[in-house]
Amino acid sequence: MPCPSICSWSFRKLLGLRDLVRDRFRYVVGKGTSISLWNDLWHPVGRLIDVYGERMIYDSGLSRQAKVAEVISEGS
Repeated sequence: MPCPSICSWSFRKLLGLRDLVRDRFRYVVGKGTSISLWNDLWHPVGRLIDVYGERMIYDSGLSRQAKVAEVISEGS
């Protein structure tokens, strides 16, 4: 999200911290219907796209928009 020209100084500073705090967020997977398989930080190794690259998406046969729910089987 680009910073709007009318935003406050404090909001601009918060937006500037996005890259610093992004890796500190964790997700509760639950059923996995709202978590991106490739782009969200839900797995202990990190974002799967960063760890395994584009080739993993291709080899998996899953779409780039795949959700974690697509790979959950019997709760695991």
